[in-house]
Amino acid sequence: MSDDPKAVNRRFNEEAINQQRLDAVDALLADDIVDHIPLPGQGPGRAGIKHALGLFFGAFPDLRLEVVEELAEGELVAQVVRITGTNKGPFMGMPATGKQISVLGADFLRVRDGQVVEHWGFVDQGSMMAQLGLQPPG
Repeated sequence: MSDDPKAVNRRFNEEAINQQRLDAVDALLADDIVDHIPLPGQGPGRAGIKHALGLFFGAFPDLRLEVVEELAEGELVAQVVRITGTNKGPFMGMPATGKQISVLGADFLRVRDGQVVEHWGFVDQGSMMAQLGLQPPG
């Protein structure tokens, strides 16, 4: 496994997100990873992130993540991403809408010894909810 932070990030994006392989999470995230901005109700560590990803994959079975920009310095990786998918399952307590989303987000990761040990992530939730028809566009 590569220790290069960009290579770890790219592998996580492709295998864990785009291929929806939760087994890749075990290899690429430290067991005690700190997620600084967890989803409501998300548990700690790798298990909490795997659970959150499973919820997203259930709600958006065709979920895709495209890296728009990526920067790295030392252990840190920053990326701007576009997330797309079709809401075909319940999401955050709301029924499926059948609508597609295309939203921007940003992730910041700290990588040590080939694994992500810290994560900060932001998604344009207002735009996502408006595209799902769950709040008025604004």
